Amino acid sequence: MTIHAFATNSLLDVIVAISRLFFPLFSKLKVSLLLHIKLITPIGERHHMKDTFKLLSTVLFACIVLSSCQKKPELFDDESKMNIVFFEDDSPVRGVVKYNHNQDHCGQLRIVTAIQDNENSSAELEITILTNGEIVNVVYKTSHSSNFQRYQAPNMEAGKYFDIKNFDYNQSTKNLSFDFEGTVYVDSTDTKRIRGKVNVASVKQIDCTSLIFEARSISEDFKFSSISSNSSRFVSGPVLPPPYENIKYHIRSAKGQYLSLQMANDISELVGQEINFSTEDEDYRVIYGEYYGPMLFGNDSYRSMDQYWKYYQTNGKIKVIAKRDDPKQSRGVIYQGMITMNLEYAGTPYRENIEIPFEASSTL
Repeated sequence: MTIHAFATNSLLDVIVAISRLFFPLFSKLKVSLLLHIKLITPIGERHHMKDTFKLLSTVLFACIVLSSCQKKPELFDDESKMNIVFFEDDSPVRGVVKYNHNQDHCGQLRIVTAIQDNENSSAELEITILTNGEIVNVVYKTSHSSNFQRYQAPNMEAGKYFDIKNFDYNQSTKNLSFDFEGTVYVDSTDTKRIRGKVNVASVKQIDCTSLIFEARSISEDFKFSSISSNSSRFVSGPVLPPPYENIKYHIRSAKGQYLSLQMANDISELVGQEINFSTEDEDYRVIYGEYYGPMLFGNDSYRSMDQYWKYYQTNGKIKVIAKRDDPKQSRGVIYQGMITMNLEYAGTPYRENIEIPFEASSTL
């Protein structure tokens, strides 16, 4: 074998070995290339040496280009590893599970699943729902390369835009499952349709150390479940007992509802009592309103949107049933009661005999 032929074969061996790393289909290249080289490069003809090296260089470049076009194998975790199995606009969101999170805190269940695919894209879905199946909020985050987006249900109105079906939460085993479907928004024009299923075995219990006011209706034709609350206490003077007190509890639902219980005495002083109230009564009354305005997102607040609230006239009874210690939840002493009320608007009945059980803490 001449030096030319030896060099050509040696170089070909190296190229084929490298090409096999990039593209397995080139494992048989050596034979076909040698035949071609023998046809165009007779031994001893030096002027064909340059053409041979050009051919081999071209083949090696083709190997590298073709290998870069191959689709990388997709990596998926089994769906059983996902707290939430979900679809975005009817396309399944799958990949490697980065993390799951779940907790039961003060009657609110927070469930999270984050997914990473092998194209440097990720997605995270967070659902907050009450233990009675009323949705609180949905947040969906996506990241594609440097493009990040945060979608969510409209503020305080997730219940209007998401449907929950087959809800089941076992308070003893903490097993949770339900189906969901709804729309999340960046704004009114940028939206995603999300649907899927939550299935969590043994949701983690987090101690609830405080309670202000919590209410969940039990009437079939009227749904109200509080998702946030605050309270205030106004005293007219320094003497005890004060000549005038005004205690207020404020709560909102996830369906654009507002309810305020206002009393002339702290709830700790009303155990066992049944008190009549009406909108016109300055001492005891319930204020109820519903929001009919545009969707609000991010830091948008209802506080400056009074023109979009519809307030109803109310009348009924407040019954403080019992005082009890709550060592299991570490919330201290709480008071249980019931609001029974009728709603009217401009003299026209809207709802009658609504029953709303509640739990509250003292403002003292």
